[in-house]
Amino acid sequence: MKKLALLPALLLIGSIAVQAQVRNLVPIVRPVLHESTKAFILKLGESMAKDGYKDAAEYLKAWAEGGFGSGFVYVDPRDGRNFVVTNRHVVAQAELVTLEFEKEDGSTTSYKSCPILAVSETLDLALIGFPNGAKPFSAGIGISTSLPVDGLDIWSAGFPGLLSRPSWQFGKGSVTNNRARVPELADPAETELIQHSAPIDPGSSGGPLLAAAKSAASGYEVIGINTWKVGGRQDTNFAIPSAAIRNFIQTALAPVSTSPGDKLAERSQAFVAASSSPEDAYKKLARFISYEFVAKEGERLLKSALSSAPTKIRTDIVERFIGSSPVEGLRYAIAYAIAETAELGPAIGLGPREGIVVDGGEGSVGLKRGDNAVSTRWILEHGHWRLASFPPVESKAAAEAASEKKKKSASGFDFVSPYDFAFTGGALFELGGDKIIAGNLGMALDIFSSYFIMMHFEMGFGKSKYYDSWDMEEKSAAFIMPRIGLTAQLPLQFGELYIVPYGKYSVGFNMSLSLGDDLSGFLSSIGAGLYLTPPGSSWSFGAEYAHISIAEPFDGNTKKMNALSAFVAYGFY
Repeated sequence: MKKLALLPALLLIGSIAVQAQVRNLVPIVRPVLHESTKAFILKLGESMAKDGYKDAAEYLKAWAEGGFGSGFVYVDPRDGRNFVVTNRHVVAQAELVTLEFEKEDGSTTSYKSCPILAVSETLDLALIGFPNGAKPFSAGIGISTSLPVDGLDIWSAGFPGLLSRPSWQFGKGSVTNNRARVPELADPAETELIQHSAPIDPGSSGGPLLAAAKSAASGYEVIGINTWKVGGRQDTNFAIPSAAIRNFIQTALAPVSTSPGDKLAERSQAFVAASSSPEDAYKKLARFISYEFVAKEGERLLKSALSSAPTKIRTDIVERFIGSSPVEGLRYAIAYAIAETAELGPAIGLGPREGIVVDGGEGSVGLKRGDNAVSTRWILEHGHWRLASFPPVESKAAAEAASEKKKKSASGFDFVSPYDFAFTGGALFELGGDKIIAGNLGMALDIFSSYFIMMHFEMGFGKSKYYDSWDMEEKSAAFIMPRIGLTAQLPLQFGELYIVPYGKYSVGFNMSLSLGDDLSGFLSSIGAGLYLTPPGSSWSFGAEYAHISIAEPFDGNTKKMNALSAFVAYGFY
C-alpha cells in the first residue's frame, strides 16, 4: 500500500520537473522601441488629445511604455544556432528585443539587443536571434511534424499579464477543431488554424501550444503558436499550426539566392499590383508601409482618414489601431491615402529596371503614372523592402482634389459630422397645454456611411396629468415614450468648431404605466434643432423643437402638443 501511495507523488514530481524544463525554454519577449518611435507615439498622443481623441491618447501613452509577449526557443539542428519564435505583432514595431528567461526561484537571465531576423507578412510569426550569435541553449523545444487530432490534451505555456506584470502560466486544454478556417485571422489557402481551449490571455501571444511527446527531452513538442483569443465566447483560442511555423523558419533561414536589387524589383512589382486591386487595396498596401513612413506621415493621414474616410474604412483603421497596435493602424491610414491617390488618376506602373537602385539597406524605385515619373524611396526593414516615401501624384484629378481640399482648409470650412455614434440625454418641456416635463435618453448613429443621415433611438419618461371620469378628479400617471426615426443634418465644420442644424422625424408609442387614463397611443413627431460641438471635445450641446401627435387607439382622438427639448450628446468616431 505504501509503495502504491508513492506512485502519484512520483508522477507529480516528474510532471513538475518536465514543466520546469519547458519553463526554461519559454522567454518573456519585450520589444525595445526606437527612441524616435517612442517619442513620435507620445507626441501623437498629445496631439490626439488636443483634437478630442482622448481615449486614443491614453491608449497611445500606455502603449509607448512598452508591452510584452511570450515565445519559445528553437535550436537549428544543422548548426546549433539559437533562435526564439514569437508572434509578429509582439515585436512588429521594435528595433531590438530583450529576452528574459525566468527560473522557478524568480531569478531571471536577460539577453538584450536581440535582433529581429525575420517576420512573416502573411502570418503572425517572427524569428528573433540572440546577441552576437550566442548559443546559450544546446536544445530547444521540438516542433511537431504532424497535425494534432481533435480532443487531444494540450498545454499552453507563456507569461500572460497579472496586475500588469508577466506571470508564468502552464494551462491544460484540448484541441476543439484542428482545421479551423478563419479568413479574418489567416488566409485558409495558406494555413488553417488550431482551435483549442487551453488558457491564454494578453501576454500569452507568441507562446507555444504543446502536446506530450515521450521522446522529447522537454517531454513536449510544439504543435502551434498561440496568437488569438476570441472575446465573448468561452475557451475559444487559436494557434498557428506547427507546419506553418516550420515553413516560416525554413524560409527565414534559407540562403539568400536573389540580389537585393532583384528583391526590390519583385517587391515594387507586388506594390504596383496591390495598388490596382479592385477591392480593399489599402489592406494589401499596408504591408509595404515602413515605420519611418509612419513617423513622417502617420499622424496627418490618420486624422485625415478619421475625419473623411467612409465608416467601413475608419472602422478597419480603428480596429487595427486598438486590436493590433497603434502603428499598424497608422500603416492602414497611410495605405488608404495611397490607394485613394491611385484611384484619382492613371494607374501606378513600374518604370524601367535601371530605375531601381540599391545602396545598402536603402533603395529607390522609379514608378510611373501615365506620362509622369514618380520617384519612391524604400528601406530594408525586418527582412523586407518597405516604402519610406511616396510623393503626391501630379495628375489632373489629384491636383483638382488637392486644390479643393486646400480651399476648404484655407477657409476653415467643411462638411464633416462630429461623430458617427453618440449617446444622448436631456429633457423635454411641453409648451402650453399640461406643461409636461419628461426626461429623454437615446442614441444616434450614421447610416449609409453618410454625414448627413442619422438613425436615432430614444426613450422618453415622465408624468402627465389626466382627468379620471370614474373618480371625477384630476390625477397624474407615469408614462414612457419609446421611438425611432431618422435625422437629416447639415454638419458644418468651421475650423475645429461644429455647428449642425437638422430636421427630425420619429414614430413610436406613448405608453401609460397606469390604468384608467387616456395617455396611451401611437406617436409621431416632426421637429428641427441645432447642436454645437466645441473644439477638441467629444461633447455636443443642443436644443430642439418638435410637434408631437398622439393618436389614442380606441376613441380615435388625437392629442397634439408642441415641445422644446435641451440635450447633451457624447460622440464616438
